[in-house]
Amino acid sequence: MTFPASLSYRALADPLVPSSAMQTEQSEAGWLSDLFDAFLRVKIPTPQEYANCRLHAEDVVHTLRRALYPIRMAGSMTGDSLVVGGVGKRTALSPIACVDVLYLLPSKLRISRTADALKVVHAGLADQYEAEVIAAADLGVTVTTGDRRIRIIPALEHGTGFKIPGPTTLDRASGWRITNPVSEAATLRLSDSLNTGWTRRLLTILKSWRDHTETPLDSLTLEVLVQEFCATQKRQATLPDAFKAFVAWARSKPVGRITAPGAATTLELDQSWHGSAKAAYWRVTLAEQTASTDRLKAALEWRNLLGMDFPVPEDSDKSVPPILEACA
Repeated sequence: MTFPASLSYRALADPLVPSSAMQTEQSEAGWLSDLFDAFLRVKIPTPQEYANCRLHAEDVVHTLRRALYPIRMAGSMTGDSLVVGGVGKRTALSPIACVDVLYLLPSKLRISRTADALKVVHAGLADQYEAEVIAAADLGVTVTTGDRRIRIIPALEHGTGFKIPGPTTLDRASGWRITNPVSEAATLRLSDSLNTGWTRRLLTILKSWRDHTETPLDSLTLEVLVQEFCATQKRQATLPDAFKAFVAWARSKPVGRITAPGAATTLELDQSWHGSAKAAYWRVTLAEQTASTDRLKAALEWRNLLGMDFPVPEDSDKSVPPILEACA
């Protein structure tokens, strides 16, 4: 089994249009929706940025391919790699810092341990790249090219999915986990099609919040939670309302394991991020209370949640969060 040839050269999901396609009622809070639209235009990568990422990834893959196969075979090989993660699903944030690529290792190597898989990839890239730009981690081997990292994740065929190295935890050493990137992308695409792009727009906002506040919630777990949340909503809310509703809803999820689409390996869901979600809920509440009297303060509360890319009205360069003004 190999990756579908057509997917090796294009994304797993359609591009996400920055401007909202949702029809919402006009209200006095329309100015806030405009700020969110402007924020999305900054955070959603352009088609050219995605294309550049795929080109950089293909350069690294070609280097590894030449090391694992005779040159005469490497030049014509297809279906041994697949761009996944945020770039493959078109859910990355701009600027794109890392590109994840699954690479199917040759079956003749008979690899059984994740450490051996990582060593094979590292050795295959070491001849071409300097030692300081290559780093091996739990999931894969990362090559730094310019301001972008390409992470090659070794994969082995496993039923309808693939085995990839799993993260090392306090409970166990790094082992294999089962993934099905095609199913993950198809499920996300279906959710997105049912609500005219609302799923991925909300995911973009939540990823921005997670990264800015350093909330310990991995991308795939967040993605599964967002899809489940969207399925519970009877109507499409504005992005500010949806953000608040999500952090309130997600904290009620039982601690335990959730399963990614098409995979047998479960994802851990604990309470480590609940503190950040609670703080976000009350900060949004504070922004709502000040919105009618002071739009600048409300926007700054959102900037404190989502980062400095979030615009503020009146071209203000004020950066002290309103809630901290008394301490300034």
